[in-house]
Amino acid sequence: MKPLFLSLLVDHVQRQPVRTVYWRQLYFTGAQGALLSMIVGACFTMALYGLLHNSYGQSGPFILNALATVGLGEFAPLLVAIILVARSTTAIASELATMQVNGELRYLRRTGISPLEYLVIPRITSGILAALLLYVYFTALMMITGSLLTSPASPFIALYQLAESAHGDDLRTGMYRSAIFGLTTGTIACWQGLHAEGHTNAIPKAASRAVLYGLLAIFILDAIFNLT
Repeated sequence: MKPLFLSLLVDHVQRQPVRTVYWRQLYFTGAQGALLSMIVGACFTMALYGLLHNSYGQSGPFILNALATVGLGEFAPLLVAIILVARSTTAIASELATMQVNGELRYLRRTGISPLEYLVIPRITSGILAALLLYVYFTALMMITGSLLTSPASPFIALYQLAESAHGDDLRTGMYRSAIFGLTTGTIACWQGLHAEGHTNAIPKAASRAVLYGLLAIFILDAIFNLT
């Protein structure tokens, strides 16, 4: 028997209006945020390379190993989550808060359409998938940039060494954390948007609270992950 969430997801995708919400949210967060994620991944790698190089000198294998272990499992999901908060959390909270203020949510309920199924679940699910996509973009540019910096003459060899240094546990940890962060930030954004007060001033307040609580939740979860 299929899990309840998977059954609900399949049922949603089969409906054209809901499928449109899925694809729109996934495109906005996962596709349009790809360039930003890659830029941040490259900049993070250059910053980490400069820090390690200045501290330990010419130690290519050490730097590659640090990128593979610390970057994949720790910094990549955390920075991707911050990108999600900055780019998507405000948009989701503002959109839902606007619908709440304009009475659109009340109209959906009167017509028998559940805002949870039509608005919330697609955005949270797409946020999880987008977080995984952004994680892939981030780590890809991180590895490419790291190989170019540590071995400009033979970057492919360095890239192969970096791939060898990357353990499967680090990659699984990074993807797991990214999915949890995507779930958390999406849930917080939807909650703040749906519970906005019935006036226009509530829209920016919902967006700012979504960002604040989203960042706070991310850092708390990151601390818990590292302590357990």
